[in-house]
Amino acid sequence: MPSVLAIETSSVIGSVCLLRDYEAFTENALEDVKLSTWLLPAIDRVLQAGGIEKSELHAIAFGNGPGSFTGVRTACSTAQALAYALKKPLYSIDSMQAFAFGAIHAPTAISAKSSLNGDKGFIEVILDARMNELYRQRFSFAARNKLSAKHSTFAITAMAPPRLLLAGTGDASLSFAVGSGALMSAGPTDDAELIQQITEYAEMHWAESIAKMALESLLEGGESIAPVDACPNYVRNNVAKTELERATEAQLRARPLQSAAA
Repeated sequence: MPSVLAIETSSVIGSVCLLRDYEAFTENALEDVKLSTWLLPAIDRVLQAGGIEKSELHAIAFGNGPGSFTGVRTACSTAQALAYALKKPLYSIDSMQAFAFGAIHAPTAISAKSSLNGDKGFIEVILDARMNELYRQRFSFAARNKLSAKHSTFAITAMAPPRLLLAGTGDASLSFAVGSGALMSAGPTDDAELIQQITEYAEMHWAESIAKMALESLLEGGESIAPVDACPNYVRNNVAKTELERATEAQLRARPLQSAAA
């Protein structure tokens, strides 16, 4: 069975995972650890734990964001360098989708999914984007927990009405939220403890989820990318703007366009 090394450092808790013969060897960084100095030694440790050399890897994968700008760049550049040096396929995995993958496979998720008719529904991934904003993306899942993105990740103000985040009718209302920003929006389950448990599981197994998604793509003949094409998904490309500039732009976007006659 192919072996995959995965890197995820888009959040305050960095993680690396070696997936070998479906067994996961994972290490997570503590919040006060500098990820750039922790990462390479951590990779060596999981490889040692799995009894494998870098040259024996079949693929490299990384979470491409969004998230911490420094963290996303760190994961991307490290995976890029490893894939190039080892001449291995590189898989760029959407961090939001990987989080959703981990959430629906969490042991505690079954009680939440039971309210989604057991085999279908939507899951919102809502992450704290700092600067008074949230990253949000919705996924649907059905048979075999296959995920499908309903829209691209986008940033919203953290002041958005909570129910607006999970609004919908019929099947569209059968949603639950996970992520560092999920508790800011009360979901249909209204079970903060359950949401927290699923969120913590997904975050602690983030790199493992990325490894499993990359392995699935590898086995199904999914396309890898050339190391030179690896790039982070920042969502917010300009973070140098002041809060005033961002607020002004938001007001302008919300203001109805005046007719030319006016």
